[in-house]
Amino acid sequence: MVVSKNQALEGSLSKIEVLIKEIHHRVKNNMQMISGILTLQEDEYEDENIINALRDSQNRIKSMSLVHQKLYGTHTLKDVPTKEYVVQLIDFIKDTVSHAILDVQIEIEINETLSFDGDTTANLGLIINELITNSFKYAFKKDQKNSFYLAIVKQADNYKLMYSDSGDGLPDDFDFETTSSLGMQLVQVLTDQLNGKLSYTKVPKKAFEIYFKPIVSSFSI
Repeated sequence: MVVSKNQALEGSLSKIEVLIKEIHHRVKNNMQMISGILTLQEDEYEDENIINALRDSQNRIKSMSLVHQKLYGTHTLKDVPTKEYVVQLIDFIKDTVSHAILDVQIEIEINETLSFDGDTTANLGLIINELITNSFKYAFKKDQKNSFYLAIVKQADNYKLMYSDSGDGLPDDFDFETTSSLGMQLVQVLTDQLNGKLSYTKVPKKAFEIYFKPIVSSFSI
């Protein structure tokens, strides 16, 4: 009797896993459809500001879609390999916002075994997307050495995300609380969702630092 109950339970869990995989797959496809619609909308406008805004939205959708793609491919349907996800996200960003003429050196410091749940990964992915996209738009220049450094490391009970690039950095009078930059506003909101703290330092090098904790609740099992 116990054996038959265990078998029934295993069968139910297997069905649930298949269902959740299908959900992640459909969410990813729906996000790709939305991204495709935004691409079509670009042809309706000539204003570069509108076109750039649509492309930025596509990139944000892609970073979230990639989370579902990664969850679909995991056995647990819960944890996303962080470094694998970040590397693939960076490759996508480079392909969509960079110029072939730009030479960018990339340094990533993330433990191969580090993983986060889907919700945490989605927030981190959007933050990373904003920071790197900002570097390509404003920090990197032709005919110079461009680089960025990205680290996610554990520190006691928290984690720290650190990001720096070879650009001139934020202006001395930059204020996160009053900025009109949608990207920086998003970074602040996402940091809050991670119960984190955002800061920007100039010594010993210009860098964004975000101390955060993984989100407890998740859309995965």
